[in-house]
Amino acid sequence: MANERRARAAPLAALYESITGAPPDDDSLQRMQRVRDALGLNDNDALWSILAVLEYYLRLYDTIPEDIREAGDFSLRNTRHVLILGAGILIMSLMLAHGFGRFHGGL
Repeated sequence: MANERRARAAPLAALYESITGAPPDDDSLQRMQRVRDALGLNDNDALWSILAVLEYYLRLYDTIPEDIREAGDFSLRNTRHVLILGAGILIMSLMLAHGFGRFHGGL
């Protein structure tokens, strides 16, 4: 039974790898097999190329939350971060005060 499943999944895995350049993980293969079974697709169906690309995009978009978390890792417990933040706020305040004064006839 397991060998039969692997044999049926081999064309899916080969197509996925030819499109993405990487072999599919088990979750991707299982999703594609569920779609195949639900829609009654044959291995040579033209829809497979589209489904493989969509599965590839799903894998890419699954990594986005982690990438955002890594990019947003800004800790105010780090002295350097606090100094940079404070310097930025100070510079912005001075520029705004200068602009406000020039606009209202001052400086």
